[in-house]
Amino acid sequence: MIRSINNLISHFDKTRFTNANSYIEYQKEIYDRHLLLFLRSKQVLQARPILDVGCGTGGCAIALAETLQVPVTGIDINEDAIFAGCKAAAAASNAPQFHALDLLQDEIPGDTYGLILMCDVIEHIPNFQLALERLRPKLDADGFLYVSFPPWRGPYAGHQHNAKSAVRFMPYLHAVAPSLFLKLLHRWEPMREDWLADVRQIVANRISMRKFELATHDCEWKIEHSKTYFLRPAFFRMGLPTVPNGWLGRLPWIGECITTGCEYLLRPK
Repeated sequence: MIRSINNLISHFDKTRFTNANSYIEYQKEIYDRHLLLFLRSKQVLQARPILDVGCGTGGCAIALAETLQVPVTGIDINEDAIFAGCKAAAAASNAPQFHALDLLQDEIPGDTYGLILMCDVIEHIPNFQLALERLRPKLDADGFLYVSFPPWRGPYAGHQHNAKSAVRFMPYLHAVAPSLFLKLLHRWEPMREDWLADVRQIVANRISMRKFELATHDCEWKIEHSKTYFLRPAFFRMGLPTVPNGWLGRLPWIGECITTGCEYLLRPK
C-alpha cells in the first residue's frame, strides 16, 4: 500500500516539478478544489488586495485574480518561477503583479492586504518566525493570514516523495533519523543540489504544529481556525480523496504522526 502511494506521488511530483505549465495548472486546481471553498466557508474573501507569499509559478495567484477580480500580488524568491508566472498571467483577464524577492530582507510591495496566503511555503523559509513578524504590518487590522504546511512528524514532511532514489519509499525517516535521511539523499542524489538545500532547510526548521502555534503566539497572531488532514487536499493529484482527521490530528505526538497536512487561519491580536 505504502509502495503504491509512493509510486503515485513520485510520478505526479516528477511531472509538476519539471514542467512549469503543469505546476501552474496544479496550483489553479488546488485553488478551485479546496482553497476557494475553504476561504468562502470562513467568509474571509472581500473586495480587497491579496498577497500570495511563496507563490511559485503563480497558478494560485492567477486563479485568485481572475475569480475574485481583485488586485493580487505574488512574491517568491525563485526568479525562474516568477518569470513563468508572469508569462502565464499575460493572457489573464485580471493579471496579478509578480515580484522576485527575499521575504526576510527585501521590502514587501504594496500597502496592506485583506488576505495573505502562505500555502505550503513556511517550512522552506530559514527564519519562519521573522517571516510571520514581517507580514503582520502588511495585513489589514481585520484581515486574515492563511498558512498551510506538512507538519514535521507527518510521514512525508521531509519531502521525500520528491526524491528519485529509494528514499521516496521511506516515510518518517526525516523525523526518526534526520542525519541518516540527509546522508542518504546526499549520497544517492548528489546532482540535485538546489533541491537538497531546500530539504536541508526543512530539516533545520522542523516545524511541528506546536512549534508553529508557539511562534504565532510570540508574534501576536490569534488562531481563528485550524484543521488537520490524514490525506491533505494536495493529494488529489494522485487520485486520492481529501480526508480530515478531526480530533485525532490534535492528539499529542500521535496526532501529528497521522497528519500529512495542516492549515491555519490567523488574525492579528
